[in-house]
Amino acid sequence: MGEDVPSYGYEIDTDASNFAAWVFAHGGDVFDYDKGQYIYNGPKAIEAMEFIQGMANKGCAIVARGKYTDQQYLGQGSVLFAAGSTSGITYFQKAIEEGYNGNWDVAPLSYTTSEPVLNLYGGGLIMGNSGDANRMVAAYQWMKYISNSENSAVWSTESGYGFVRTSSANHPLIAEKRAELAQYDKSLSMVQHGKGEPSVPGYYSVRGEVEKAYAAIINGDDIISTLNQLNEDANAILADAIAE
Repeated sequence: MGEDVPSYGYEIDTDASNFAAWVFAHGGDVFDYDKGQYIYNGPKAIEAMEFIQGMANKGCAIVARGKYTDQQYLGQGSVLFAAGSTSGITYFQKAIEEGYNGNWDVAPLSYTTSEPVLNLYGGGLIMGNSGDANRMVAAYQWMKYISNSENSAVWSTESGYGFVRTSSANHPLIAEKRAELAQYDKSLSMVQHGKGEPSVPGYYSVRGEVEKAYAAIINGDDIISTLNQLNEDANAILADAIAE
């Protein structure tokens, strides 16, 4: 690591999952399930962004300098903390082994709740009504197969994501992975504290808007006006998606 590489406490990957994780850790949510609308400008979202922007204003945190640079610079030892998916554990391990080559660990984000609240996010399997019973039965059988105990264990150990069936917990592949990688083992114990992101139409489009707003806030834009605009845009995307 050269002397020209600045040091930071936290390099922030500004994706929507990271944003939601900080709101969850502050006891809030990004979606009101009773009203069926986003609440990106809710009090806990504001509180979370005040915390994040406060770190940035003190020179302790920055927007990620590129794709996976949080892993790169943490591995070099010029960044103390990074937040991301469990799927990144093996990549952080590799970056550290090739960098400062010291001890490291995984932990929940700093939280204001009595117990940690972590973002439990993952893709879903969705089967639409195609009107063709044979094709729908075939799709259902494939969904059962790909998510069975064996395949769930393979998926988890190969990708780093958690397994989707509790019956996979005792699978030999899971036991082997837990024994060889302490950070993976610890991450699985945190699933009990998980809270999900919105599973609503158009969310993938909303995620892009969150990323832009999040980065703007870290870089000093006004928090309330930025979140108000984000919330307006997110609910407009939701309304359009529902209307389609």
